[in-house]
Amino acid sequence: LFLQMIIAVVLLHLSAALFPKRVDLPNINMDAAKKLTPVVAVNIIGLVFNTLCLRDVDASFFQIARGMVLPMTIAASSMSTRTTPSVRVLAAAGIVTMGFLLGISPASLMPSRFASANAQSTSVSFISLIYGLMSSLFIAVHSVLIKSSLPHCNGSTIHLAYWTNLGSAIFVAPFVVLK
Repeated sequence: LFLQMIIAVVLLHLSAALFPKRVDLPNINMDAAKKLTPVVAVNIIGLVFNTLCLRDVDASFFQIARGMVLPMTIAASSMSTRTTPSVRVLAAAGIVTMGFLLGISPASLMPSRFASANAQSTSVSFISLIYGLMSSLFIAVHSVLIKSSLPHCNGSTIHLAYWTNLGSAIFVAPFVVLK
């Protein structure tokens, strides 16, 4: 994770050097850093849960667990804006949730017409399921926080990406040393 964030920061610097009229990096200041701490913290927590989930499951299950990002984003956005989603949005979230529930159900519960002849039953631990759901939750909260954080970056997504990656790298660095 640390290297991923450092590479993103380096690539942003490289892009700014190669395309100075198109890529503008923010000035580093503590006021902006403090205001962006919530989005950076939630980003780190989401990435940690992503990593923990991927450590214990295969990529197909990870995608099933991450499928809950849509319903959780709808819920987080609704709570943040204090609005009620339309019936169509709720129906879409319900379909995704049903897919999630079918995806995590044991193969023995599936009717035989849905199971392929070559399907292998994979066991997924409860903690892996929790990691996947927490990953989805924090990604959903992160998406809501991005919208509220953009004004602190003059509305620039490049500035926000820079701050998020730099801040995340700074917060993760001590854990790399302790590992």
